[in-house]
Amino acid sequence: MMNMLLTSFFLGVGLLVHLVCLGDMEPSKEEKRPAGEAEVAQGNELNIVQTFKGAFSGVTQAKNVVINKKEDWENLWKEVHSLTLPPPPVPDIDFSKYTVLATFSGQKPTGGYGVSIPKVVKKDKEILVFVENKEPSRDAMIIQAITAPYCMVVVPKIEDEKIVQWQMTPKAEGGKP
Repeated sequence: MMNMLLTSFFLGVGLLVHLVCLGDMEPSKEEKRPAGEAEVAQGNELNIVQTFKGAFSGVTQAKNVVINKKEDWENLWKEVHSLTLPPPPVPDIDFSKYTVLATFSGQKPTGGYGVSIPKVVKKDKEILVFVENKEPSRDAMIIQAITAPYCMVVVPKIEDEKIVQWQMTPKAEGGKP
């Protein structure tokens, strides 16, 4: 009887871990926000129209990218999803109206890492892109797989990529800066 209870317990825990890991293995998470007439939301904060993010990217080096051309977007999308079979179709973006800002954390030894772009602000003649990094807490139950977190956002057109300044927040455990 005791063996049956232990077996049931471990099967339940195993199933729970499996479900948690499957949720973390989502290849690309897409968020859409309504694109309004106003180019700027809340004063100088640019409206983030769409967000693409995930933990498993083909981009293994940490970097930040500004995309203003369709061909550059298609190449980046293919690189990001080079580990996904079949890769998802490239989202259609009108680069006469929008710019893509992308940040990549680089390769990480386990799950639990993440990156996001919570806001983009126009300040004088500069565009400030705020990037938040997340690390797993020491006692977190995490997937044992190599990951490469990324976040890509679509914002109103930025004409000059030289004015983009990336503002990195300190790495936080469990997603709390």
